[in-house]
Amino acid sequence: MFCPFYKNSSFLDLKDLVATRLKGTVSKWFLCFNCLKPPFHNKKVRQAIALAMNRRKIIKEFSHNATPSFSFCPCLCWQNDKNISSLENVYEARKLLMEALAEDPEVGRIFFRQIIFTVEGSKNLANALCNCINAAFSASWGVAVLKTSAQGYFKRKESFQISIHSWADRIHEPSYFLGLFSSRDNFINLSCWTHPLIQAITEKINATENQEKRNKLLASAEALLSEETPAVPLFDVQFISLCHSHVQGIYSSRLQRFDIRFASKKGLEQKECGGVEEMS
Repeated sequence: MFCPFYKNSSFLDLKDLVATRLKGTVSKWFLCFNCLKPPFHNKKVRQAIALAMNRRKIIKEFSHNATPSFSFCPCLCWQNDKNISSLENVYEARKLLMEALAEDPEVGRIFFRQIIFTVEGSKNLANALCNCINAAFSASWGVAVLKTSAQGYFKRKESFQISIHSWADRIHEPSYFLGLFSSRDNFINLSCWTHPLIQAITEKINATENQEKRNKLLASAEALLSEETPAVPLFDVQFISLCHSHVQGIYSSRLQRFDIRFASKKGLEQKECGGVEEMS
């Protein structure tokens, strides 16, 4: 039986309604590598960057509504429950980088002077990421701000080595995000990374409606992405819509759509004015 979204508690946090804050779409932010080009063709380099992140410090430069994230798939948070010391560890990050330097001379030639590509609205975030990486590895990374035009976007996919990327979870379906890695030629796959296993997992997820099986498949996908690290999950931002404090009965879906059929004003007082009741 179809259940209207305003009757589904998972779509609405009632305490937010009291505060006139309605939750909507979640946006996940990543530091994305071009896995085809040195030095980020080396998996150990990507893993080292992931371990060097101090997410709580970084998000202070972006949004007070952001929360640190270690998971790739939207709506899945089991990675966030792990011990942070195992996911953010500068000592282990340096160890991995040293291994990569020993294995591949190309890494040492270009790693320490990289550019993070971003757009104007994320410049402070990019600077915070550079500061974090430079401090961890004694590097000299910098920031390049691109124009937000389509031409600039596709140029970035062709030439960039590392950039900031966000994904808006508008349909609340993790397999939709996993499809991003279905092909290197996917125009939104800025990492240019793919893997036969991630393709097979995504196909199996789409073919089953059994939630228990889907969860196991999603856990496998999460483990593979964490191992390969085509990008580094940084934080999640919950889009919030505000309504006037005197309005009640507005319900929000995950698609940022609003049901106003039950909307009304609260605190209405009846005043008598010359024998006529007047609504304030």
